[in-house]
Amino acid sequence: MTVLIKAKASNLLTGRTAAPKTGHDKPHPVRLLPGLFQVGGGLYSHSRDACSYLIANESTGECIMIDSGSHSGYDALRANFRQVGDIKQLKLVIGTHCHWDHVEAFGHLCQDTQTKFALHRLDAEAVRTGDPDLTCAGFFYNEPFHPFPVDLELEGGETYEVGDYRLEILHLPGHTPGCIGVKLEYSRTGQVILIPGDSVAGAFSKRINSSSRAWKSTMRKLMRQNFDFMLPNHLPNGAQTALLGDVANRLARSNRQLQTDFHAFMDNQWN
Repeated sequence: MTVLIKAKASNLLTGRTAAPKTGHDKPHPVRLLPGLFQVGGGLYSHSRDACSYLIANESTGECIMIDSGSHSGYDALRANFRQVGDIKQLKLVIGTHCHWDHVEAFGHLCQDTQTKFALHRLDAEAVRTGDPDLTCAGFFYNEPFHPFPVDLELEGGETYEVGDYRLEILHLPGHTPGCIGVKLEYSRTGQVILIPGDSVAGAFSKRINSSSRAWKSTMRKLMRQNFDFMLPNHLPNGAQTALLGDVANRLARSNRQLQTDFHAFMDNQWN
């Protein structure tokens, strides 16, 4: 099952929904579940941004964000955030890996807030130095990557709790050595949601230290777990946002393609 959600703005505290836009659809946040929002990526910030997901405590307003996108969509990200909460209540940004389209905007966000940044230790040096290859900023996006510090170096296995959600960090190397995913457990229903970063659908290149061997191990690791839904950091073609079901079969299909036809694995993730 794939749920493609037509986006509406939502207020974190009141639950009000804005009227549908006409003509050009401006960036806005999407409420996926109570306390879970998409605030960046594609239509919602900039076409080159990966998706940013906000997990919030609806009582206190405290929140954690998964990925921040790039400076290209930073103004839209900030505007979206203001519609669902107080950015001063953002306690942590977790980067799924070191690439420009996923985390570069934190270099601007950290100048405006006291928010801390967490990244796996194997990707941390690329962010600290702004490496143009390892961050994809130079050779792929032709953009600068202004270095910024990594406050928390992750290993995998760390857990956080925000409102109705328990977050667990999964180390999922392959796309990059320090690629991670986030496993969300939603206490109201018991459902489990995977935010995989680029661990399932990312590009592959020796230039960014990708490893097919590590990737295969990651896929086997994910297939041993049970997920009800998946929130991709890059969306299916034509989707505004997506809460993907049938996760076990999606992962199994990607794994078969990775084992037998690498180009099919790269080209047909969400079809």
